[in-house]
Amino acid sequence: MGRYSIDKPGLIIANSDDELVIENKKLRVESYEGELRHEIESPRFIPDAFGVIPVTTERVFDNDIVTKIEEFVKVVYGPETLNENLEFIGTHLGIKTGESPREAIKRYFIKDFYTDHLQRYKKRPIYWMVNSGKKEGFSALIYMHRYRDNTIGRIRADYLNRYQEVLENILDSNSRRLGDENLKPKDKKIIEKK
Repeated sequence: MGRYSIDKPGLIIANSDDELVIENKKLRVESYEGELRHEIESPRFIPDAFGVIPVTTERVFDNDIVTKIEEFVKVVYGPETLNENLEFIGTHLGIKTGESPREAIKRYFIKDFYTDHLQRYKKRPIYWMVNSGKKEGFSALIYMHRYRDNTIGRIRADYLNRYQEVLENILDSNSRRLGDENLKPKDKKIIEKK
């Protein structure tokens, strides 16, 4: 989200008027008035441009929470140990039977992260969770110092509408498959669960 950087010590984005500018392999943090606060040449890890990370059951977005975690771990510890490190993270989050480390990480962010975060920050979170309800539909994490007037609109336009389209396509596809007379009963049950 940009709060810290692996390329520069200390807080990087922590003011309500901090703007993240990413161009020409350079990351700059500026105030609304254009005052330069931080500059990082060729950052190894680039936070989300708008401080919004989608958290969904289906992998739809290039910047979803699991993808960003994988990207971060790969940069910090190297690509050759990515799977080993994801296994370590997943194990400590509690991998369930039949679940991959990535699925355990996703489940943690969907079900438990925000409760843990609220507890850690004594109900004064620095990340806010926007979600569509209790059925584990669409959620997004927002870094409070990067919240802007258009953040909710951006979430709706860039993420929620697209996510709804994907879910509608999955539903249509599953409905067509359920209508297939050659479908085995075992496969039918699997599709119905989706």
